[in-house]
Amino acid sequence: MVKRIVKKMYILFLKNRWKINGSGATMLADSYLKDYRESRHSIGKVLGIHRRGFTVPDWCYMGLNKRNYVNYLSNARYYGMHPLNGRYSAWIDDKLTLKYLCAGTELDQYMPEYYFHINARGDVLCLPDCPGEKTDAAVGDIAALLRQKGELAMKKIAGSIGEGFYKAEYCEGKYLLNGEQLDAEGFCRKTATLREYLVTEFLRPHRELALYCPETVNCIRYLMGVRGGKTLPLKGYIRFGTKRSGYVENYNAGGVLCYLNADGEFSEGNVIDFQRNRNCMVREHPDTGRRLEGKIPMWENIVEACGAFHEHFPQMEYLGFDFVVTSDGKVKILEINSLTSLDAIQLDGSILDSRVGAFFQERM
Repeated sequence: MVKRIVKKMYILFLKNRWKINGSGATMLADSYLKDYRESRHSIGKVLGIHRRGFTVPDWCYMGLNKRNYVNYLSNARYYGMHPLNGRYSAWIDDKLTLKYLCAGTELDQYMPEYYFHINARGDVLCLPDCPGEKTDAAVGDIAALLRQKGELAMKKIAGSIGEGFYKAEYCEGKYLLNGEQLDAEGFCRKTATLREYLVTEFLRPHRELALYCPETVNCIRYLMGVRGGKTLPLKGYIRFGTKRSGYVENYNAGGVLCYLNADGEFSEGNVIDFQRNRNCMVREHPDTGRRLEGKIPMWENIVEACGAFHEHFPQMEYLGFDFVVTSDGKVKILEINSLTSLDAIQLDGSILDSRVGAFFQERM
């Protein structure tokens, strides 16, 4: 009770301090409180960073100091923009809602197959792509589909940054969840504990991208804005998985982040040095040693998909598409983010000083 009261007071303080709405102040409070729990810096250092509107990880990874921070978009200002899509953010923040909105349109071709929904009560519900009759289901049906498909993805409906993601596998009588071997009973028992999860097809990366890491989908983030009714590409990057990042490829989990130019080309990468708590530039993948250089396959299809989405949903002003170019030559949308990670768009310099800086300045 005391903790909840203190947090509410802290949120109110941040709301007044930065003149931001309730949801933005809550996100900022959660990030700041995480800093106090996990940061290796002194309390004085953390307070100094917070007073300037930044979280400790972003301050460190973006290489900020007392002189240059004023040129960057801060976490406080960025969270204060949320929700940039207003009430329409609900259309994309929930993966299941997004799937249903795209059904029956040309956008459906970009959506993965959705098989089951495990709801808040633990009920297993059949979704449109579930094979067979759409009847009452149970965790045993998920196990049966896994035996048929060999691989499935299990992810939170409203999750982000790979939180709570499971790769489910079946091979020669063995069940695995993120590499943990289970028998049939153990798999069903673990699956039965999940709440508000989707069970979907597991996507494999295109062969050219799998050369860097075959165990993750190597997701492409395409950040798009809308000004004057026209689409405006804001930022593009691809993330490759590593041994450290495990079954997700997120930069903050230890993955490699490579920025893309307007033609979908990349030439170097960013990784976190967790020992020194800073960003480092690399030219080779840390595990495979493969040169981080190339062009995203089917790049034109990715750009086309973004344009098609804007035509169907012109209410959206800020979209962080997560694309996968699959092993069978398709472009799929894993999810669409309404507030993409701030560090990822400023590791290479202030977004405010870039060619698209006006888009963000208008909304500060």
